[in-house]
Amino acid sequence: MLLHHNIRGLNHRNDEFSKFTSTKSPQVLCYSEHHLKSYQLDNVLIQSYNLHTKFCMNTFKNGEVCIYTNDSIQFSSINVLNFCKEKYHEACL
Repeated sequence: MLLHHNIRGLNHRNDEFSKFTSTKSPQVLCYSEHHLKSYQLDNVLIQSYNLHTKFCMNTFKNGEVCIYTNDSIQFSSINVLNFCKEKYHEACL
């Protein structure tokens, strides 16, 4: 199962989604608009999940995307940063 959520601030909702993931167990979590800088996102821990890829803005606030995967699955990231432009195209794969 894959879960996508326009979370509008992952830092404020981490506990809420930790409860959801513990009961539903999606294999992949895709969050848009996490609103965190790269170093902040690196410190967000979701039990049984690993942060595998992300796009974080350097110039503007808000937006951004990231993908977490369950510890039980294999995952490969594809670098698409060359195709991203803040406020216009934010992606991770």
